[in-house]
Amino acid sequence: MPKRALKVLILATVVAVGTALVAPPASSVPAASSGISFTSGTLARIGEYNWLSVAIGTSTGTRPSGAVQFFNTDGAIVGTASTSASGTSGATASIPWFPTEERTYSFNATFISDNPAVTGSSTTVPFTVFATPSGQPLSISVPQLYQGIPATIVATVYPSSLEGSVGFSVNEAKYGVGPSVPVVKGLATQTFTPTMRGWNQFIASFTATNSPGTQGAVGQWVNVLPPIGTDDITLIPAVSSLYRYQKVAFTVSTTAGAPVTLTATGGCVLDGTILTATKKSGTCVVTGTSPSTGGYLGTTESWTIALTPRPKK
Repeated sequence: MPKRALKVLILATVVAVGTALVAPPASSVPAASSGISFTSGTLARIGEYNWLSVAIGTSTGTRPSGAVQFFNTDGAIVGTASTSASGTSGATASIPWFPTEERTYSFNATFISDNPAVTGSSTTVPFTVFATPSGQPLSISVPQLYQGIPATIVATVYPSSLEGSVGFSVNEAKYGVGPSVPVVKGLATQTFTPTMRGWNQFIASFTATNSPGTQGAVGQWVNVLPPIGTDDITLIPAVSSLYRYQKVAFTVSTTAGAPVTLTATGGCVLDGTILTATKKSGTCVVTGTSPSTGGYLGTTESWTIALTPRPKK
């Protein structure tokens, strides 16, 4: 081969090899933005593990992956979870948490992306969860019940800012409790006199009027017992006679601890529990009445006091 042709061939080879070793300029591709939001419920049950959950999506449909850190609003980390694929291009992350008292808990979350093509993101508004005894927006409190004795059933609504009404029923309305009652400062009360005995389920159902879609129902089983007996009223001191204008201050009590209403007829008057004789002869009758409560049936008892002339000095 002629020297000139060989020189041209070598030069061409060097140029070709040199061109192959030069990397093309990198193209600048902006990372896809991500968004994170809480998806768990706004109510939790006290004394049990509940779940905090978030969903992550991107502006381009690129699936996000990485980890999510959950914080309380004081900035302390509650927990960290890896993301899991969700749907065609989303992701989720969840951690368990344990509320210990009845109150509002607030959380934030930060998504840390491990994909250079997707940016991380954080929640901007705290997510609030209210912890209640039942995990429902209400609880029911039924005292020990006795057949034929009225008692008060109470439903508590959480949070107390909720408005609406509560309906009470027993054994799926086999026994009527009464019409729905409005919620006032977080409470709804209903007086009920059971006619049955044995185990019965009392149910409270709540529907909110200032929070569309907020509703719930809870129940409590109660063994309705027969009455313990009839209440007994004690009047101290025991008085058999009084002279005109003589006064006596009574102390009154009952076995059940029920309040007592005292009245007086005949030759005497009552001012609270102070009795004054107004005549010098005849009788005075003091009557005490107690309502049914505490498992005891109410009662009415009377005491007759003889009225006598004032002793001569």
